[in-house]
Amino acid sequence: MDKNIYNKKKIDNLIISYSDNFGGAAKAALRINECLKNSNISSKMLVVKKITNFKNITNPIGLLAKLNFKIKNKILLVLKNIIKSDKDRSFNIFNSPILNEINYLMPKLVNINWIGAETISIKDISKIKSQILFTLHDMWSFCGSEHYVDANKEHSWKNGYKKKNSLLLNLDYYIWKMKVKYWKNFSVIAPSKWIYNLAKKSYLMRNKKIYYIPYPINTNLYCHEKKKNFYNKKVNLLFSAFGNVDNPRKGIQLLIRILDKLDPNSFNLNIIGFGADKYLKNKKYNINFYHLIKDEKKLIKIYNKSDICLITSLVDNYPLVLMEAQSCGLPCIGFDAGGIKESILNNKTGFVIKNFNINKYVKKINYLIANRHIIKKFSINSRRFAVLRWSYPIIAKKYNNLFKKII
Repeated sequence: MDKNIYNKKKIDNLIISYSDNFGGAAKAALRINECLKNSNISSKMLVVKKITNFKNITNPIGLLAKLNFKIKNKILLVLKNIIKSDKDRSFNIFNSPILNEINYLMPKLVNINWIGAETISIKDISKIKSQILFTLHDMWSFCGSEHYVDANKEHSWKNGYKKKNSLLLNLDYYIWKMKVKYWKNFSVIAPSKWIYNLAKKSYLMRNKKIYYIPYPINTNLYCHEKKKNFYNKKVNLLFSAFGNVDNPRKGIQLLIRILDKLDPNSFNLNIIGFGADKYLKNKKYNINFYHLIKDEKKLIKIYNKSDICLITSLVDNYPLVLMEAQSCGLPCIGFDAGGIKESILNNKTGFVIKNFNINKYVKKINYLIANRHIIKKFSINSRRFAVLRWSYPIIAKKYNNLFKKII
């Protein structure tokens, strides 16, 4: 444990996350930390997988800690291969060295973010001596082991899990039962109204204090080019899936169906994420493939090379790509799924398509291709929307008000 990193100064807010920059939830946690720090709130991060070089972020660096996580991840891999689930899952059943670090630091508030990959166990969370605040990046905190379920068809998250004649379903039951047993006193932050409403209905969180605060974004960094040309011969479309495009939840198959209905001579495609080339390598339209981009300046350049952002997720909490794209002045098109509909101002910063209607989605893209002045108008609206809703000063004020209530 690097005990000198915090200079023994009392920490107001300690963010617990698996990583500081690996995946969308980690990036969101990093931005929350940065947003609070810029607002003179004492905020630090404690992670398992550290990627950035920021001094106020640390991880268990001892040999035993590294061995602990390595063994647990191997066990988890075996378990996941046995159950063969089509859903993203986290079990959080093993003890973690992170607990000792949290209690050594004794922050006023422990803000638990995405803690998959056995970052900290369900039981160990109950041993944290500080006040606890959960930030909901997905549905896992009020489900069994699942990160997302179909809330309209599956109701265990709302009514309570029952024992089943299935290893996988019983695993969900026992994990949910542990959460019921050990998670008693905590508050909750919901980054989207969608996840806020689900949490309010859930068995685990319906009686908890839940606060709606969107993710922040550095709108001074994510910004559009002042002399952008909206009238190029071809429109540049953007699709981005943090991490792996293979994740069925990201809707790559829907994207392919949409693109196949467009005139291949009317657009170029910029696509970010692992695995996209195997789906799109033989297509007639021009494609620029980008894999995992850690450098934000490079990422922003790709946004500024693009004209319209497409998102085809089947469900998502509050996609960072929509925030980043609109902060860079890109109109966005997405389905009415999860928190996506509240991340786009319909007919002002883009379009929200209901019922996964492919033909309407295609129609809206063609409309923008044929009306470049609308792209320009939506671009101005998108930038203004992002600054007014997600900029650091706006979100920091919300956190300040919350901390005054609960600390």
